[in-house]
Amino acid sequence: PVPATLTPSWVKLGKGLISSQIYAVPSSGATTTVRVAEPSILRVLAEPADILIPRVTIEVKLGDETVTSETELVGSRAMRLDRPGVYAVRLTPDTVSCPGCGGRSLPFVLTVGLASQIGGDDSAECPSLLPALFVGEGPPDGGARAWRRKQQLRVSRIPSPVTVPVMVPRAAVVLVAAWSQFTDRYVRVALKTEEGLWVGEQRMRLSALEIELPPGEYVLQVEEPSGIWPPLAGCMAFGLLVSQAAFAPPAAPGRDHLGPGGQA
Repeated sequence: PVPATLTPSWVKLGKGLISSQIYAVPSSGATTTVRVAEPSILRVLAEPADILIPRVTIEVKLGDETVTSETELVGSRAMRLDRPGVYAVRLTPDTVSCPGCGGRSLPFVLTVGLASQIGGDDSAECPSLLPALFVGEGPPDGGARAWRRKQQLRVSRIPSPVTVPVMVPRAAVVLVAAWSQFTDRYVRVALKTEEGLWVGEQRMRLSALEIELPPGEYVLQVEEPSGIWPPLAGCMAFGLLVSQAAFAPPAAPGRDHLGPGGQA
């Protein structure tokens, strides 16, 4: 079940907090709290653990004052908590679009980040435009061996989704991932295939997607969704990873599997 508070007594306020946990959220909703001692940034991402589960509404209040009330699907919401106090966080599944979801608890993976409003890293020059992302021409030797490419990047912001072609020369398990601070600056990856857009799952600071793909050309999407307003000053550092590991499809039955007279 959803705990009574997301900031238990052992949490040192001002030191920051990030966690990813799966919770059973009643279809009627559940309320938890977040305690802050100084102006802070809170980011909450609720991902359904089942693809058939509907989205959830996240409402944050301090007393009777509503800080935010947003319906989330595959995004996240970052908000400024400008005053010390105990904030109520209400999670309510959207059962209207899921008639069979009423009267039961629904599993959601809740990733919560809490940090002081300190901005980004100003220790070095920060480019205003994202450097060109390049993941290579794909694995060498036709993809027979495992292959990976990793980049560390710095940028003031990602103004819109950036797309990068990904070549898969043979059937493979493909992993795309990005890691970022999450709370104040959040980078997410997704991969576009013929079936649609597959969005990375968030676990702590890592947005990652692992998927089996046939040979072909795919599109990696890198974005910074739901930035905080007003934007934080400073530089955002994040990492990007693409890896492929070829796998062999199940072999066709040989003669040992044939029946009498060589018939299957």
